[in-house]
Amino acid sequence: MNQSTSAATRPEVSFVIPAYNAAHFIARALDSLIIQKGAEFEIVVVDDCSTDDTAAIVNEYVTRYPDKIRLVSMPVNSGCAFIPRRRAIEEARAPLVAPIDADDWVNPEYLETLLKRKQDTGADIVYPVMYLHNGSEAKRFVPASDFPISKVWKGLDMVAFTLDGWQIGAGGGIIVRELYLECFRKFEMLPSIFADEVLTRQLLLLTPRVAIADTPYFYLMQPDSVTHAPSLKLFDFLQSDRALVKFTNEHWTPGEDVPYKAARQLFHNFFRGIRLLASLHNLTQKQRSEARHLLNEQREYIDWQLLRGRVSPRYYTLARLGVRTSLLILPLYDRLSSQKKF
Repeated sequence: MNQSTSAATRPEVSFVIPAYNAAHFIARALDSLIIQKGAEFEIVVVDDCSTDDTAAIVNEYVTRYPDKIRLVSMPVNSGCAFIPRRRAIEEARAPLVAPIDADDWVNPEYLETLLKRKQDTGADIVYPVMYLHNGSEAKRFVPASDFPISKVWKGLDMVAFTLDGWQIGAGGGIIVRELYLECFRKFEMLPSIFADEVLTRQLLLLTPRVAIADTPYFYLMQPDSVTHAPSLKLFDFLQSDRALVKFTNEHWTPGEDVPYKAARQLFHNFFRGIRLLASLHNLTQKQRSEARHLLNEQREYIDWQLLRGRVSPRYYTLARLGVRTSLLILPLYDRLSSQKKF
């Protein structure tokens, strides 16, 4: 059921929050948003059929702030954040969208700083500085302190900073809503867990000007779930890599930095998948077989010619030997070395 807002003034900014079983966190997110200044805003929360008290908590805020907060309920659980996020963007009434995850939060001056940066630069996307929070303290993540955040970038060029290791944070910020709608019209949107990964690059591809504002966005690092609920979903990043390689090959010339970085990310994450499978001792035999199949499928997408001589020769040789050999050898190297890579 949708909760409608009675505000007569059209908001300038729509905060959009996809939420699923976020009862322990969403009040903090909403508390950090409701005090924002600098523009008229609304908060659109899309609940993805939570089985906890998420919807009840949001409804309490709707009652307290009926002109500011709306709750939209999905008819069935989507299984990924992208679908409720898209629904929230489509429901948004403002020309600017400010995405935030239900377990993240921001400082009181966040929106004001983002809008000032947008006004000064004319950027269509303004990203904040991302801080990782482990539950007790925050640490700056990206961009690094020496990154030239005063510069205004072409979105096309900034895609390179999102591949083979994030150099910028694409969480939070403010984005012209029409850019999202253009992406939804222009690109195929696969309703899966990795759709947000591709959407970030699609937005940048279409954006003439991107800026970064020196204001923090706090990203909560959830406790590692690998040992608690091992699942094949942990390997979804492999499919995300393949989608990114396909996307970059379609929109950049072969040999350019962006498709090369996408290919290198896929290569490095092949070994991330090997390490992950080696560490998961609670998988069933069927799950292990399916995970090996996923890794073999990933290996088929490695661009051997492009990466030859441009990645570690030992990794390159090991990948050439295949999944089974990599599963035997890589854990041995890791145990003998104090470094993650050899």
